[in-house]
Amino acid sequence: MRYGWTHSLLRLNIWMMTMRKSCVNTLLKLLRSPEQYAFLKYVPERVASQSFGRLLRRLCFSLFQVLVKLAEVLNTMRNVHELRMYEQHIRALECLQVFVPLAHAMGIGKLMWDLEDISFRVLFPESYAAVEEWHSLMRSRCETTLERSTSTLRRKLMMNGLLKEYTAGFDISGRTKNLFSTFKKVLKGNKKKEEVLDIMGMRVILNVKEEYRHNKEVCSKACLEVHRIITEEWPEMEGRLKDYIGKPKPNGYQSIHTTVIASDGLPLEAQIRTQDMHNAAEYGNAGHQFYKGDLKSVDEVQRFAESLRNENMAMLQLPAAREVVAPA
Repeated sequence: MRYGWTHSLLRLNIWMMTMRKSCVNTLLKLLRSPEQYAFLKYVPERVASQSFGRLLRRLCFSLFQVLVKLAEVLNTMRNVHELRMYEQHIRALECLQVFVPLAHAMGIGKLMWDLEDISFRVLFPESYAAVEEWHSLMRSRCETTLERSTSTLRRKLMMNGLLKEYTAGFDISGRTKNLFSTFKKVLKGNKKKEEVLDIMGMRVILNVKEEYRHNKEVCSKACLEVHRIITEEWPEMEGRLKDYIGKPKPNGYQSIHTTVIASDGLPLEAQIRTQDMHNAAEYGNAGHQFYKGDLKSVDEVQRFAESLRNENMAMLQLPAAREVVAPA
């Protein structure tokens, strides 16, 4: 796997020459800096994203360098077809074992999903083709359903008196499961692709007022109220309710999960939690040890993550990196 971490300097330098006019000198220095790759030699063969995050905090002096590195990897993977077949496989395995957990640890879901899907296509072309057409059709339906469902739910929540009393607002987000995640779900559960019930989902995060944040009864009551509103609007599938607030997981995870039938007949997974519960799920428990060196509170962790995303995601969301292709 060490070969996969060795880059063609000539290819990279030529590519950087094409970027020089549009990038600041800082970006070029970051791409050339050998320190940005130093942490790779410490990466164990199998590592969870949370462990990877702690590792990065200890070994990487610049998270921005890691972000630039991920952008470079994504650009390489978008043009991986230019490489010989065995090199494609090496890069794809490298992505799944190293850079996907890294992107997850950084909280960059869009980039992580792109890397997963490209690696999936390289390693399992027949399975990818079998899932792609169905997934493309489902994704189009799901996006329409999610837009309609989140709009309906937002309107209902805004009018609810109990939520007005206990919360200062809420956030609703929707997502469709990417190709690789769908494939893993089918493979792991020995299911047909049509039996994957969480191909689309929405998450409700409640911003509980400061005076109620540490009142477990109020937090639970507010989340259960959202569950009631959801299941009054859409029928709940039997056996799909999981109340991890009333009975948290052994690792402390708290949330309400359920699956309902949306207006067009598609299953829609819903997750409901408070902002503090979400922070614990995203950044870990026990005082958020991931950021112990610099950040000492949940709010600091959240602000750090948001500032990182807001300042740097524009670079990663250029359509196909403007399809910049490194010359062969």
